[in-house]
Amino acid sequence: QLKPRELSGTNGATAPFWSPDSAFVGYLAENKIWKVPVGGGESSIITFTQGGFVGGRGASWGTDDRIIYSRGGTGLLEVPARGGEPRPLLDTDPKTDNDFHQPHSLPDGRGVLFVVHRTRHGSDTLALFAGGTRRVLLQLEGQSIWNPIYSPTGHILYRRAPANPGLWAVPFSLSRLEATGEPFLVEPDGNFASVSSEG
Repeated sequence: QLKPRELSGTNGATAPFWSPDSAFVGYLAENKIWKVPVGGGESSIITFTQGGFVGGRGASWGTDDRIIYSRGGTGLLEVPARGGEPRPLLDTDPKTDNDFHQPHSLPDGRGVLFVVHRTRHGSDTLALFAGGTRRVLLQLEGQSIWNPIYSPTGHILYRRAPANPGLWAVPFSLSRLEATGEPFLVEPDGNFASVSSEG
């Protein structure tokens, strides 16, 4: 539908994210991760986080019913979508990393996309954590990458700035878990994308 409506109890919500079945919207607020049913009803707490949320925060609800998140200023953490205690998923390397930003779960638990905020270079690296291994998919020195998200069209979308800013895409093979082409501009000055399961 085209008419917007407010979801109850979501004042102060930031960094919204969908459940895989689109029945819930998760969000961050008040040092907690919450979920609220799209069809109506009250918000409920998934977990309390240690410390507040800062820039680069984000969360993603995977098809394996795990929520992977970063508070900003941290590595990656995970918590069951039904609720529970968070636990570390991937720690930063103190020699090279400040923190990780805005994780996004790939379909079928294939891995997690995230932005690496490097100590001397800023948020210029798109990375993948899969099979217990972290690897770089894209590195743009002098640029900033934000909000990576997988599209079933076979691309990773992301925000890039400051040079030629906008919404960009890089071809990506879900089966091989690697970039398969050069990045290209999708929408000048475009920002945060939300992609349906049908692309």
